[in-house]
Amino acid sequence: MKRGCMKRLPLWATLGLFLAGLLPGTLAAQDTAPQAEPVGHMMGVVYKKDVKEPYKNIRVALTRIDKKTEKGEEEEVYKSDPTDDEGRYQIKNVPAGVYKAGLITKSGKKPSKTLTVVKIVADQTLERSFFWKGRKPLLGYINCWIAIIFFGIILIL
Repeated sequence: MKRGCMKRLPLWATLGLFLAGLLPGTLAAQDTAPQAEPVGHMMGVVYKKDVKEPYKNIRVALTRIDKKTEKGEEEEVYKSDPTDDEGRYQIKNVPAGVYKAGLITKSGKKPSKTLTVVKIVADQTLERSFFWKGRKPLLGYINCWIAIIFFGIILIL
């Protein structure tokens, strides 16, 4: 029996032709791959404004303001882990750009009012500390409630 007109190629030649066929497609895919966005970092300390003590268990949030978002699209927000016992926070790998910085308390999900505007620069760490008054809990106004009740009783009598 006569085999076809093509001779059988050695295994190394077959693999070589196969790889040569894949190589141009692989190089083209590498050229069109999106480049990673340059990132920077931010760190610092959050203090209680009046007593200058570290603020524990609060998050710092950065909301991007130099990039428009489409209607219905969520804003770009980058959050730190809760501050430690010394009030320290750190936000890593934030894309370079301009952000408004706010704080998120334990109960809150959205950042507080804007404390400042910061610019994150690629391959750099911005150090920024904040002094925040916070919100007084209801019990913080206990003296006012006692006075109101006292005067209410006097008016009734």
